[in-house]
Amino acid sequence: FEMLNNLILDVEGDPKNAGKIRQLFKLIREYKYRKPLLIATYGPYLLEHLPSDMDAIEKYDVMEQLIIAFFDIHEQGKAKKYMDEIENKFGSDSKRVQYLVGLYFESKEDLKSAVKVYQKILDKDPTNMVVQARYIQITRSCGKLYKAIEQLNKFIKLHPDHADAFAELAEIYLEIGAYSKAAFCYEELILHEPQNWIHPLKLAQIHFTLKDYELAKLYYCKSWNLNEHNLRAALGLYKTLTHCSHKNNENSRLLKATKKFIISHYEKNSTPVLSACIQRILSTSLN
Repeated sequence: FEMLNNLILDVEGDPKNAGKIRQLFKLIREYKYRKPLLIATYGPYLLEHLPSDMDAIEKYDVMEQLIIAFFDIHEQGKAKKYMDEIENKFGSDSKRVQYLVGLYFESKEDLKSAVKVYQKILDKDPTNMVVQARYIQITRSCGKLYKAIEQLNKFIKLHPDHADAFAELAEIYLEIGAYSKAAFCYEELILHEPQNWIHPLKLAQIHFTLKDYELAKLYYCKSWNLNEHNLRAALGLYKTLTHCSHKNNENSRLLKATKKFIISHYEKNSTPVLSACIQRILSTSLN
């Protein structure tokens, strides 16, 4: 953020420096920052004073930024002339223009119309990740979870290595209680991102819910091994082990290790009263 803040200060100190404004807009695009007020303030000046080396591609990228910024701050009227220019350049049926039309409907809270626009784009180009994300977000917010599931499954067939799509699908499956399907998504995520401790933690929680305690134990251990400071995994593992056989040497060893870790964590990071309470709970939970 330091580079962004420095550029903002430079632009605010010299608001007619088109070169600095251009750098700022490039940075915002590159890192996908949401700065609608900033863009709405300086975008018109930049478009009126284009640097000599700015090509048409960058010009329309800036124009698109400005249109979206006006939508975000509910100044749709100010976006119109820029929308007209982009439409004249690319055509009203182009994916770029249609995407902006969808965002316009969203800014007016006409989600039904926005979904129709995005669906039309996806029917022609199911690989469009930007439109895909908007479509899923709207359908989820409207409670149309099965539509979102259908679209995500179509997308995953085309992009079987897209981890974000699997993560989104897993969350929706959990929302509707389809635990086995959510488990499959997290298994795929573990293959895609084997060093991410969140995925085995989520999978362990699912198996615990399904009362498959051996698999829950396996994935809680995996998550804890990936992040040795992972209190959530340790707590989950401890709770899981209370449902497993205590005569098993491995379970006894794990139970002692998790209990020691949990007590140590609360001694270091909580009040003496809470720490003592945790120790009492762990001491009596197996009785």
